[in-house]
Amino acid sequence: MDKIFIGRQAILNKHGKVFGYELLYRDGEGEIQHFPSNMGATARVLLNALTHLQLKDVIGKDKYAFLNIDHTIIEAEFLDLLDPKYFVLEILETTEVTDEFLQGVLKLRKKGFKFAIDDFDCTQEMIKKFSKVFKLVNIVKIDTKHTTGKRVASVTKQLHGLGIKVLAEKIESREEYSEYLSAGCDFFQGYYLKKTEIVEAFNPCETATLTVLNVIKMLDGDSTVDDIEKHMKTNPDLSYDLLKYLNSPFNGLGQKISSIHQAINLLGRNNFKRWLLIYLYAETGDKEISKNVVDTVIARAEAMEATKTVKKERDQAYLTGMLSMLDTLFGVELEVLFKKLKVDDEIYNAVINGKGELGVTLRKIKGHERSYIKELFLENFDKFETKNLITLLEDANVKNFGSMVNK
Repeated sequence: MDKIFIGRQAILNKHGKVFGYELLYRDGEGEIQHFPSNMGATARVLLNALTHLQLKDVIGKDKYAFLNIDHTIIEAEFLDLLDPKYFVLEILETTEVTDEFLQGVLKLRKKGFKFAIDDFDCTQEMIKKFSKVFKLVNIVKIDTKHTTGKRVASVTKQLHGLGIKVLAEKIESREEYSEYLSAGCDFFQGYYLKKTEIVEAFNPCETATLTVLNVIKMLDGDSTVDDIEKHMKTNPDLSYDLLKYLNSPFNGLGQKISSIHQAINLLGRNNFKRWLLIYLYAETGDKEISKNVVDTVIARAEAMEATKTVKKERDQAYLTGMLSMLDTLFGVELEVLFKKLKVDDEIYNAVINGKGELGVTLRKIKGHERSYIKELFLENFDKFETKNLITLLEDANVKNFGSMVNK
């Protein structure tokens, strides 16, 4: 079972009592984890972890969790997973302050979230940038490394006049602490006061692939759309990435989809299930799946579907084709996966035993695929290195290479 590492640094009040913790995602060595998309990815992974941890084990009782956000995730659906009475959302200094962003902040404030501005340097430029934000925030975190105590005292007085508390961050000495305490700051954070601690826990979070399989099972059953959406929200990464996938211009759905609930209602349960299966092959899984495999499984499913005329039978045939290559994702036998999915008997017999009308059709389509691939292989045979051919033969459990070489 994987472990989760969350970094937390204490934020103290004037009396030296812990007011809350800034939370950061850490890797196993206690270092900040790096992601291609820094803000969104860090937040999503952290939120994914918090979904499966007791928050009180991370921040304690009656404390606040400070969490970085910016314009890229202000509307993110996974923020709904958080209990607003425990969170202060820190607006990064790099945030693009647009009308849409301000509306997003206002919407979350109405839900009960508190806000802070992070890394505020007290310059006129930054004051101007966040002028429309001040009325929406509760705390301003001042970066003490990019300003002076005298300037902080002046800005703190102005902020207090607006009902905003001031937090001095990056305090690294007794002298700095005394200086910013005298400047009127309300809260303090830095290595002099408290170093970052690592909270370690086991991650019971199911993988995206298992979540998708469970949702497919729910779509086939009596689960409500609300239940399905709630289950998908237990894996915020998946919900976020699936919505991004559905909204890709290449998918041509014609309108922006902003929630799983909307996606199911717009597409219908069967079509949504199709999108999930395509997404499953294309975007998730424990093995790297090539585009050719994805294209092949989609073509197989569509070929299966084309053999039927009644909608229910077409859906069943399509699902049979899509499910018939799930073992490429997991590297385990289909029979094991099907027991978890609890697919209906017709599909099970078609894929596992090659029986029934669907089984006959599936075997026929597989035969066409193999004939095409064989033809393609022979046409390109001279392009293969000997070592690659040997690997292919070994994978097929062909032996006696020595006698073959001696011929």
